[in-house]
Amino acid sequence: MEITLRRCFGNRAAPARRWCYNDTMDVATLKKNAKSVIDSLSGPRLRAASEFLAFVQRRELDPATLELLSIRGLEECFSLGLEDVRKGRTRPWREVRDDV
Repeated sequence: MEITLRRCFGNRAAPARRWCYNDTMDVATLKKNAKSVIDSLSGPRLRAASEFLAFVQRRELDPATLELLSIRGLEECFSLGLEDVRKGRTRPWREVRDDV
């Protein structure tokens, strides 16, 4: 089954092979087309596509996660914290806690 595609840039010249899916396509058709693209990818591009899809999936998980991810600088601070843990720059929790 051939799908209807349209150029992304309206009347302007679009770069070669840059297409957008039709806005009226149903979920089943979108999944079928995505699978077809995935099946045609080489190893490195498949890995990149898989990582991107995982990224998109993480972004739509739940409202609480989305709220946290909307905090400016949180992801960078979290990454720095993970780096500190990997390099052993940690202290026992009982040393830094306030009496709770």
